[in-house]
Formats: sequence, structure tokens, C-alpha cells
Amino acid sequence: MDSTKPNSRGGKPLRTMLRLSSTITLTGVVALACGARLVAASPVTEPFSNVFSGPSRNVPKAMTLQVVDGRSFSNAKYVKIFDNLAAPPSGTYWGEVQIMVLGGGGNSTFPDDQLAAAFTPSANHTATKIEVALVQSSFGFGTAGFALSLNEDAGGVPGKALLTAQLPGLPNNGTGWCCALVVGTIPSGIALTGGSQYWIVVNGQGSQTSDGAAWDMNATDQVHPFLDAAYCSYASKCPNGIGWYPFSGTIYGTGAAFAVLGSS
Repeated sequence: MDSTKPNSRGGKPLRTMLRLSSTITLTGVVALACGARLVAASPVTEPFSNVFSGPSRNVPKAMTLQVVDGRSFSNAKYVKIFDNLAAPPSGTYWGEVQIMVLGGGGNSTFPDDQLAAAFTPSANHTATKIEVALVQSSFGFGTAGFALSLNEDAGGVPGKALLTAQLPGLPNNGTGWCCALVVGTIPSGIALTGGSQYWIVVNGQGSQTSDGAAWDMNATDQVHPFLDAAYCSYASKCPNGIGWYPFSGTIYGTGAAFAVLGSS
């Protein structure tokens, strides 16, 4: 059974295939409903005005990575520098939509090869853990070649990477809405300055265009959007040229789900 209704964003119809696995096409967004999962294409297709060059790749230190089940991973001993992962009973992040990034230069459907989420510590802290709701996409892309980094801010978009780690692969979250996490551990910690903006970045520039990563969005709080940014690299799909495109939330969620933990 098909149902069609107007799309309030662009005036074009939103067609929903009422099956377990269906495709929803929306102006600026292609979403796949697989059970209870939606996969969104690039937010870059919306009209943004700020485009910046990509970040420097000079990285002074690294972190180690592991994949955990967020429902059983305890954060009790850490200070929450930033956390939009939510909490039970709604789920560790309750992300019913994923934002896709592809490796290399992206493609015409998913033109982004980097995705970033901003946070600003309220005070000086030392970060020792980074938790990111990063999973395999529902489209069956490969998962190799992606990197996770903590970056400085450069005029409102990601700047120089302060630390980075290569992702050996991405967890398969199945058709559930949570709770796999990629957790980065910073052995000696890294100092963050209160009031300064930083970015968590998933970078696919070293990967192949056949590889894709999906960052689950936090759909728990629909009122207070967070600042994210996508790096558009498929030139013909970049409204204002190749570069960073900041955006706040989507029509499905308020921001990429992640947490930064540490000590005072």
C-alpha cells in the first residue's frame, strides 16, 4: 500500500511504502525505513551559505578504539563533558535516523565524505573517552578506511585534528534503534578549554567510494538541535562548492549522537 502526502519543506510529495523495508524520497533527503530505521542522505542538499576548506591532517597523538554495547557500558566514573546519547528507558541514543558519509569523494546520492558534531565544554576538562553512535549503514556499503578524530574549531567548522584513530570496521546495529557505540580511549587524556568549541569528526577521505559509515542521530530531544557539519566532496552536488556545510539538527533528529567524557 502506498500513501502520498505533501512535503512541508519543499512542496514535493512524500511517498511512503508501507512495508517492512521501504524507501522514502524527500526533497534533500533519501531515507530508508528498514524495520524501525531511517537512513538520511546528505543535509548538504539544503541551502547553506558557509563553506570552508577541509581540516589539516597533521595529528600529534592518537587514541585506541573499541566497539561496545552502550546499554552495558558504564560511564559512572567519568565527568560528562558533553553527552547527547540520552538514557534508558528511551535508549542509549534512540537514533531512528542515520546520516550517511561515503569514502573517497562520495557520490551523487551521498556527496559527503566527512561528518562532524560540535560541542563546547562548560569548564576546563581533560577528555579521556569519546563515545560515538557510529554503525554500518543499512545500504550494505563496506566499512573500512574511516577515521575518528577530535578537532579544533576553525571559524565555526572543524579545523586541525588534535588526535585521531583509524576505524578497523563499524558495528552492525541490526534493525534496532540503539545501542552500539564506538569508544575511543585517550591514554594520557587531552586538555579541553572551557567555552571553546571542538568537533568530533568521522573522516572517510582515506576510504573507497564503495565504503560507507552511518552516524545515528539523537531523536530523544526534538526541541534543542545540536550543531553538526558535513563536508561535501562530490562537486556537482555541493550547492556552494566543495567544503564544510554546518547545519543544526534534521527533520528527523536533533544531532549526531555522541559523548565526550573525562575528568575535571
